[in-house]
Amino acid sequence: MSDISRPLIQRYRPRSFRERGVVAPFTSPLLSGGRLRWVPRVGAAGHDLELVVPNPSGGKGFYILPWGDIGGIWRPTMHDVELGRVLAVMLDEQAVPLSPSAMRTAARQVAAFGLAGRAAADAAVRAEKAHADGLTATRFALLMRVTEQIEAARSFAGEPLEQASPAEIQQRGGRALLQLAANLGQPANLVDQTLDRLALHFVDIGFGLGQEQARLARLVADMAMLQHGLVAWAQTEAPIGNNSASNSSCRDAQVVATAAELAARMAQMLLDTARGQLADMQTFIRTALSNPAEVSALNDRPALLLDGWDRICLIWRASAAEPQRHTAVQEIVRQLPLLPDEAEEWLSLPVGTADKLFQHQATLSGPPRGAQAGLVAIARNETLRAMAG
Repeated sequence: MSDISRPLIQRYRPRSFRERGVVAPFTSPLLSGGRLRWVPRVGAAGHDLELVVPNPSGGKGFYILPWGDIGGIWRPTMHDVELGRVLAVMLDEQAVPLSPSAMRTAARQVAAFGLAGRAAADAAVRAEKAHADGLTATRFALLMRVTEQIEAARSFAGEPLEQASPAEIQQRGGRALLQLAANLGQPANLVDQTLDRLALHFVDIGFGLGQEQARLARLVADMAMLQHGLVAWAQTEAPIGNNSASNSSCRDAQVVATAAELAARMAQMLLDTARGQLADMQTFIRTALSNPAEVSALNDRPALLLDGWDRICLIWRASAAEPQRHTAVQEIVRQLPLLPDEAEEWLSLPVGTADKLFQHQATLSGPPRGAQAGLVAIARNETLRAMAG
């Protein structure tokens, strides 16, 4: 699509998560709900960012256009321009793959500059510190899991690990990593680095006693709250709705609630699969050493499937006042993540399942009723950035 100078408007259903792209936390109203994807240049080496955004007029279909062309069509905020630049540098110069994690890193960096307001900047700094602390804790927990399994295999008779001091855990963990490296026939530093890479995944996936506090587990819980809230609102609103717009909002709320329930169930299956790898750390780390791309791809699945739902939950949470509920529902239903065919393989679903699900966009018509515009909409989007951290 990158050789097309004008936006392509089409009915759009991606077949893979790579084709679907990653939701970007844009503050420009016309870009709200847009996704970015990293595509090969047409007729040249390298890649470029491409934008996929719901039709801003409120009609059916999506705009698909090169990110570099948006300045000639719309007027993105400085935040959005800088977000695209920072992300492109990460993907191109640092060879970081485009993922929800990479998007969050770029978004926090841009927000920390103050380009989405002071509240978002402060939230980004706090979120970055929380992420760093979470990485340290996750790495320590993985080390404990390795130590427990290595010591159990060797019938270690010492004090239970959970009762040991942090210093003793580190000492015993170091011995366990040396033993694990010997078992695998690999250098100890390579095993240690692999544990660091696994921590990057499991800080969001979570495992063990504190797994419900991990980011993706919290998001699944937020989606359950979203589902219940939408159903309750629709049931309350339906009896008093006296026009087609109200009835349409109630139907849309039910669509969103159903989609949230299905997506949460699918995500939970993927999270359970990822956590199941930790049952045998020696086998898991052997696989991570021999085929790191396969392990990374498997552990990326929950975040890819859930990408976009965090923003949807924030939109609903930010619309606490009753007059805002209709507008929020209409905005949310236009941003519901489409399910690519690739998910069928991940979840062992019958072929064609993805084509039957989440077809809500095909019935949309007209812009969201009462939608905010201009500076008010930008301020609302900056509030969502602050809420996201």
